Amino acid sequence: MTPEKRWHLSIVVLALFLVVAGPARAQAPELTERLPADTLAYVYWRGAQSISPSSQNALVALWQDPGFAPARQAMEEGFSGALKGIPRSPRLSAADVQALLAHPMIIGLRLPEPGSATGGGAKTPARLAGRIRSFGVFQTTSEEAGRLRAMLVAASPQAAAHIRITSAGFLVSSTDPSTIEELARRFGASPPPETDSLTALPAYHEARAELAGRPTIEFFLQIPPVSSLPLPVSANFNGKAFFNALHVDRVHVLCGAIDLNSPTALLRGSILGDTTPGSVFDFFGASAGDFDTLAAAPAGSSVTAFRIDLGALVSLLSKAATEAMGPDQAGRVQMVYGMFSTMVLPSLAGEYATIRPPAAGPQAQRNMLFVTTIHSQAAGQLFSTTLAPYLHPAGEEGEIRYFQTGPKPSAGASPGKTDGEAGPGTGAAGRQGGGISIGPSSAAFVALTPHLLLASTDEALVRSSAHAVAAASPSPGGLAADLGFRAARAELPAQLSTLTYVDFARIPWTSLFQHVTATSAKEKKSPQTNQAMTDFESWAKSDAATVLARHLHWLVTGSWKDPSGVHWRGDIH
Repeated sequence: MTPEKRWHLSIVVLALFLVVAGPARAQAPELTERLPADTLAYVYWRGAQSISPSSQNALVALWQDPGFAPARQAMEEGFSGALKGIPRSPRLSAADVQALLAHPMIIGLRLPEPGSATGGGAKTPARLAGRIRSFGVFQTTSEEAGRLRAMLVAASPQAAAHIRITSAGFLVSSTDPSTIEELARRFGASPPPETDSLTALPAYHEARAELAGRPTIEFFLQIPPVSSLPLPVSANFNGKAFFNALHVDRVHVLCGAIDLNSPTALLRGSILGDTTPGSVFDFFGASAGDFDTLAAAPAGSSVTAFRIDLGALVSLLSKAATEAMGPDQAGRVQMVYGMFSTMVLPSLAGEYATIRPPAAGPQAQRNMLFVTTIHSQAAGQLFSTTLAPYLHPAGEEGEIRYFQTGPKPSAGASPGKTDGEAGPGTGAAGRQGGGISIGPSSAAFVALTPHLLLASTDEALVRSSAHAVAAASPSPGGLAADLGFRAARAELPAQLSTLTYVDFARIPWTSLFQHVTATSAKEKKSPQTNQAMTDFESWAKSDAATVLARHLHWLVTGSWKDPSGVHWRGDIH
């Protein structure tokens, strides 16, 4: 990295360290309306002054809690250490950072047209990567702007050419001289006309309609045309043909926001465009009501469930790969697609979930459970034919059929057991005829019910979850009856494509922090940082779980698809 760009990296790192700023009272003006029309992407922090002092948001309350001070101090010292690791970066104290982040700032990228003042020569069209220009805009007081500029220039004299304080008191920065001039004009005393700004673009208004209001942090990304992407084109693979077949052009914009003034820490995001079948939007399943796979989840579980039309997705990818590859490779792709579509796809019903049941003490590392909806008859046929060398019958219990991977049980062994082993839960980890033992991590146990397939390396978990599914729907002891889950689910729309739920009360915070401190202990630090980590370790062992439990109760996120795109929402209580 060249010296004149290193200072700019420190500014980007600084902008990412948003959480150090404490709430203030004022409301910041909008800055996005002054951005140039060729803005490709931006991250907009509206300033700590935009956060209400009375905010009951879980993350704000946690950050302000005196009991969280050791963790806060460790983060601040970690940030200072990161800056020191960047040659010629400014030496900013935590107070400097807080003062700067009290005000709005934007970190962004421009994509000028080829031949423009910043887009390369008119005779040779510049490729996308070579045309992108980064920039930063900081709204501070004149005194703070001058002091920050002096620190940056002292750290790297070359930075003087890349930083300017405008007539309206904004600090603007870029390694591109033309962008500096453009920003100085736009963030001067007189705002530019709307016809010359980002506000003239339909994509910007699409994003603003989704983000609604004035969230604390927001991001925006336009999707450039495939023709401008630096994609490989060769006899064996035509990248442009591949992306054209995926109809990437139907995606218009990505946007998202974090609102720290809402009662919960509200996170929102959208991928906007034309969701007509036959494009990259096929990666996201259709929205529907409750998830059938969650019937296998015990109360207190952390879960992620999603729907996807795997047949449509595989067909789309196969078509795109065929159009992008040479005749020989395309023929192989079609053969694989034919086998997959006739053998595997008929068994799958389109819904999938990963479930981590609650556990404590010795069971804190209990295995994950994978669940999918299936067409039982087709799945059973698949197991007894194509997958027969890899999945062996392991007994039946009513309508539940069990299978296991690994060595096939020898003749006469009872279901769920193998030679040399006895007792429940040993089948997937047993031995075959005195051979080499197969540990739980190398074998899987599978249950096939009339509507669900359950798999894990923990046989007892598979059996208990399969029994719960067969016994009742929903199971009295299942997640669907959990009051915390029901309250969290009510935060989201009734129709969803994906759902994630995490019960923070079930997270082993002490074990997690022990891992963090053990990793950090191997790194060299300054005496001040070492003291901060010592305080953090002491806090992690004594008060961490109590402090976190005061503010963090649960997380729920969900996404849904409609004709305008895919939308995502998350809440932290």
